[in-house]
Amino acid sequence: MQRLTVFFIGAGITIVVVTATLLGLKYMARHNAEDASVKTQDTVVESDKPEGTSDVNLDIGEKDTPQIIDTPAFNPLASINEEKVKKAGFLDPTLKVGAFPGTIFDKIDFSEYNDDEHLQYQILESNINSGIITELVFPDSEITDNVYEILKSQIFGNPIFTVNETSQYGDKSFFANNAEEKNSVFLVVKKGNRLYTFHYPARNHNKIKNLIGLL
Repeated sequence: MQRLTVFFIGAGITIVVVTATLLGLKYMARHNAEDASVKTQDTVVESDKPEGTSDVNLDIGEKDTPQIIDTPAFNPLASINEEKVKKAGFLDPTLKVGAFPGTIFDKIDFSEYNDDEHLQYQILESNINSGIITELVFPDSEITDNVYEILKSQIFGNPIFTVNETSQYGDKSFFANNAEEKNSVFLVVKKGNRLYTFHYPARNHNKIKNLIGLL
């Protein structure tokens, strides 16, 4: 009887030891697998970094390459170029051209008429802004007439503008007097199948008038 008791006690101890050993091995295997997973993830994250970069954030746009579109001299849709700007009286000007941004005079949302055929120009004299011009090109003069009236109506409905239609320039035209910018001129001109808007310092009025005559 005493031998049987010793046998059962010994067997119980053996089972406990074996079970503990198996549990320990299972834990170590799982732990090692987790470590391997973490190391693998770290490697993937590091490989996603472009070569030569650091953790320091760059200013947005610092490395961006802006979209370049044709200068007026090479854009077949453009009716304005540096030669005409110089001939109008602007001194040593720089002419920049880009896509129409969808707004007129920075106040009127005209994005409904946004199109690749519409352009915006900026005239600089000694790096000073001397005028911003938009040129909207339509298939024919009748459509341009309709858009002219729509734009006039939208500007008339804006409380900061007062419309003064004089038709002194092109086929028809009007000034949009801006109560917030009394030293600037806002002019809309329809000429053929093109609709122009001009925003410029009042001192440049004669130059813009000359430029309109060259279009």
